[in-house]
Amino acid sequence: MKKLTYASSISMIVALGGFLLGFDFSVISGVLPFIKTYFDLNEWQLGFAATVINFGAVSGTLLTGPIIETVGRKKVLMVCAILYTVSGVASALAMDFTFLNITRIVGGLAIGASIITAPVYVAEIAPPKYRGRLVGINQFTIVLGISIAYFSNYFLLHVGEHNWRWMLGVESIPAALYFLLLFLVPESPRWLVMKKREDSAREVLRKVIEEPEVELEMKEIRRSLENKQKTDYSDLVKGKVLRYMIIAIILGLCQQMSGVNAVFSYAPMIFEKSGAGTQAAFMSAVFVGLVNLLFTVLAIWLMDKVGRRPLLITGAAGMTVSHVALTVAARSGHFEGAIVLGAILLFIASFAVSVGPGYWIVVSEILPNRVRGLAISIIQGLTSLASLVVVLLFPWELKSLGLTGTFLVYGLVTAFTICLVYFFIPETKGKSLEKIEADLIR
Repeated sequence: MKKLTYASSISMIVALGGFLLGFDFSVISGVLPFIKTYFDLNEWQLGFAATVINFGAVSGTLLTGPIIETVGRKKVLMVCAILYTVSGVASALAMDFTFLNITRIVGGLAIGASIITAPVYVAEIAPPKYRGRLVGINQFTIVLGISIAYFSNYFLLHVGEHNWRWMLGVESIPAALYFLLLFLVPESPRWLVMKKREDSAREVLRKVIEEPEVELEMKEIRRSLENKQKTDYSDLVKGKVLRYMIIAIILGLCQQMSGVNAVFSYAPMIFEKSGAGTQAAFMSAVFVGLVNLLFTVLAIWLMDKVGRRPLLITGAAGMTVSHVALTVAARSGHFEGAIVLGAILLFIASFAVSVGPGYWIVVSEILPNRVRGLAISIIQGLTSLASLVVVLLFPWELKSLGLTGTFLVYGLVTAFTICLVYFFIPETKGKSLEKIEADLIR
């Protein structure tokens, strides 16, 4: 129990990067109505303001894979904490639209780096029996950050003319705390073995697993890395690695194109279209955050009990039902208060209990040790790009396709997700990373 407590504590510290990720990404939903007036933005500029953070995220994901293999997971996380702090302070002080966008890109770099590094680190340090739960903590902190962003926006709504500056600036406080807490975190044992620092790796492993298992785990890690000289992009298209790269990419694209980030980024705008006033729309966004948080907790508890596949399939089905309901409501002219709120909450609950945490867990498990960092950087770069497109196009979609067409497209994506998981995603519950690699890749 002491070792599980230690592993859980370390995982929670690392996962605070997920909190900052969720906060930084979602806080813009409350900022948009005010900067639209302050900077006199048109429709495309508004969409750009909502999605510019993704430009940084794409760059961060593409750069991070090789870096975490070279300098280690811990140092990358510490850089992320610094970038989040700088972004929070600078965005709150922005005096023109261009400078605001630059500061958001800086935050995006941190998002792109932490979205890769945190789940990889936790997957590599967690005992196999509890890996799903501990990796799921990262998703929990992401949705906690989203929820706190909605709460923060709601409570700062009436602080005055410059309320949006406060909304953006408060992030710097937890970001600075994150930097300090990371000094308590050891380096990943798998990275230490990769760098021939086996004594250090043993020291870390003794803190998270029982002594008789340490040498067995060291042997398994060596075996998984024994053929590794230098990972390059050609390793990602060899044999079965390519198959699971493609599966991971498609699942990631489905996660983003389900419309989840459009909901998180434009929640108050969506609720205002259902007839809610400004304060009611912001309060409805708070409900979105709370449901997201509660069902993510449920997912973390269920992931190691019922498995990855059942949750992914059930959740994707719930998301599809939600989008069908929104499509029908918009088509019939009944896109109004209770109907919209109920359907959106069903969508968020279904996402949070399945594809949200399930994606991070499955991807961190099905890719082999020797290419994991590089592979996830490519995958997350593509999924971040998909998120960028979805968020950028949402205002245009509403104008061009209407509510009916917009939610119909999202519904088709979530229906496809059911088929993808059913036919192509393996069950990985309770297996060590080395056992999964042996079963799937070798």
